[in-house]
Amino acid sequence: MSLRLRSRSIPALLAALAIAPVLRLGAQTPKFEGVVSIVLTNNGIANEAQYSVKGDMVRMDISMGGMLAYMLMTPSDGKMVVVMPMQRMYMEQSMDTLMARAGVGDKGPAVKWTGKKETIAGYQCEHATVTGPDGKSADACITKELGTFTMPSGPMSGGRRSEGWQGGLGPEMFPLKVTVGTDVAFEVTRVEKKTLDASLFSLPTGYQKMQMPGRPSLN
Repeated sequence: MSLRLRSRSIPALLAALAIAPVLRLGAQTPKFEGVVSIVLTNNGIANEAQYSVKGDMVRMDISMGGMLAYMLMTPSDGKMVVVMPMQRMYMEQSMDTLMARAGVGDKGPAVKWTGKKETIAGYQCEHATVTGPDGKSADACITKELGTFTMPSGPMSGGRRSEGWQGGLGPEMFPLKVTVGTDVAFEVTRVEKKTLDASLFSLPTGYQKMQMPGRPSLN
């Protein structure tokens, strides 16, 4: 496998990042610090991701077909940064723009608790039927031990709003498994509570800034 990320593979990798979680940072609580390992499945293709949290800083690493990239999110600068280490490049997107396109802050999904409970990755969660403003539903097993989680549209979504559960859950809700129809679209496989170095959430020096595909670059 090549150690270099080919330029033509960048759009495919960013498309995978578009389904990756983005936190509602203002609501994130500092009680959990560590790394959550996740399997994201989209159109039958599974991608592994690592979701790291330290205070209000978030980093999302994703691997797709040997290609690596990660997103950095903090409320202080109001931006989401997509970093591609193999290319030594990065792209920026306004968090406010992402949230607005996803409909976060408008009308979130309706959550109907079922009373059915399960333990996933060592954490107890309760199943709920989550129905988005578009009428589409999913089954989500939700814990209240890992802070607040939302999933608006990503930078490659072309401005489309997220469907169903992806529009943003409520405060202190973190899905451990999401099933859409008969397919598991999102599943946490491991949770590690540990102290993380703040440097993990910083943009590396010497990287070249790229324009987000289809979007004007930030000033």
